[in-house]
Amino acid sequence: AFHAFLPPFLPELTDPSGLLAFLVRKVYLGFVCVYCGISYSSPTAVQAHMEAKGHCKVRVDDDFEEAMGRFYCALDCALPGEHEAGAELAGAGGGEGEIR
Repeated sequence: AFHAFLPPFLPELTDPSGLLAFLVRKVYLGFVCVYCGISYSSPTAVQAHMEAKGHCKVRVDDDFEEAMGRFYCALDCALPGEHEAGAELAGAGGGEGEIR
């Protein structure tokens, strides 16, 4: 099967390989859905749940920054040509990354 993944807040993502490794560990080692956090008995069971429920994406909620903030540029991090220090992030209003 082919899987495509578009992480949320892509312009602010500074560690894509770290984010991907984090998500892979959750599914394949922890057997946890990356969207709702429900645990299963195997990675196959997690994948089946994620596909059946449309959970092939990352939840962006109040816990997002704590769980995945280390993979992103903080609000005070100036990206070349995009932000001034302290500027509001373009995608800070919410959104979801999707895995297919």
